[in-house]
Amino acid sequence: MSFLATGFVDGGSVNGSMLRRLAYAAVSGESGVVQSADLKVIASGTASVSVQAGTGFVATRFAGAYAAQSYIVANDAAVAVAVPANASGSTVVWELILRVTDPQYAGEPVPPDPAAATYVVAELVTALPTTKPYLRLASITMAAGASTVTQAQVTDR
Repeated sequence: MSFLATGFVDGGSVNGSMLRRLAYAAVSGESGVVQSADLKVIASGTASVSVQAGTGFVATRFAGAYAAQSYIVANDAAVAVAVPANASGSTVVWELILRVTDPQYAGEPVPPDPAAATYVVAELVTALPTTKPYLRLASITMAAGASTVTQAQVTDR
C-alpha cells in the first residue's frame, strides 16, 4: 500500500484517479444529472433524438477500479443520436446511455490523441452494461414498424 500523490498542493500533481475520487465525494457516489434539465433527451420527430447540454456524474463500474470514483460527463450543446427503425414484428425498448470509456482499464479503447479524446459515447442498448460506467438518460419505445421518434416514445430516466 502506498499513498497517492497529494493533489491541490503547489507543485503537486492531480491524476485522474484523484479527481474521480473528488467527484465521487462531491455527489456521495450517486450517478445522475446536476440539474433537472441537464442532458434531457428530446425527440426530433424524425429518426433521431437529441441530448441537451448539461452535466452528470457516473459512478465507476470497471472491474479492478477502486469503487469510490465517479466520472463527470458533460456537453455544451445538443448532440444528435440516431435511433434505428424497428423492422421487427414486436416493440423494442432502447435505453439511451452515456457510457464512459477509460483506457486505464482492460478492454477499453486507447485514443490516438488522449488529450483530445472525449471518453464519453452516447449509445442505444437493449440491456444495461454491468461492468462499464454509464448514465441512463432515457428509454425510447419503438413500436413494430416505427421509424420516427416522438416525445411520447421517450421516458426520462
